Amino acid sequence: MSDIIHIATIGAPFGVRGHLRLKTNTENPKNALSYGSLTDHKGRAYTFKLIRVENDNTLIVSEESTLDRTAAEGLRGIKLFVQKKDLPTLKNEDEFYTNDLIGMTAYSLENELLGNVLEVHNYGASDILTLRMTDGTLKQIAFIRDSVLTVDHLQKKITLVKEHLL
Repeated sequence: MSDIIHIATIGAPFGVRGHLRLKTNTENPKNALSYGSLTDHKGRAYTFKLIRVENDNTLIVSEESTLDRTAAEGLRGIKLFVQKKDLPTLKNEDEFYTNDLIGMTAYSLENELLGNVLEVHNYGASDILTLRMTDGTLKQIAFIRDSVLTVDHLQKKITLVKEHLL
C-alpha cells in the first residue's frame, strides 16, 4: 500500500488559453480539486481552478502557470497525486480506495492461490485489476461484483471467479 494516491491525470489541452482536461480518479470529479495542490512524481505542485465539468470523470481546469495551449500540451499525461493521509476517512468497511487492492493476494472460489494484485487501471467502463499469477504470467480481471466476489481488508485477500481472468 502506497502513501501517495494517483488522483488525476492531465489530459489534452482545451482551447487556446492554456486550459486543461483533468481526468480524475474520484467518485465525484470535483473532489480531485478539494485537496488543494496536487503533485506530480517529481514533487512539483499544481494548483487548479475549475472552469467546468466536462463529463463523469473529466474536468476543464486552468492552472496558474499554464498560460497558453503550447504550455498545456507540455503537461499532457502527467499523473497527479495526493497524500493518502489527506483523503477522507472511509465511512464503512465495504468502502476502500482502489490503491488498497495493490498487493492483495487473489484466491479462486475453491481457495486456490492465484497470485497478487499488481496494478489497478480504469479505462472507462470499470476498474481492471492486473494480477501477477503464481506462474509469473500477468492476467487481468474486471473489478465488478460478478468477477471479484470478496475483498477482505484484514486478510489482504480477494476472492474472484478464476474463469473471468483474461
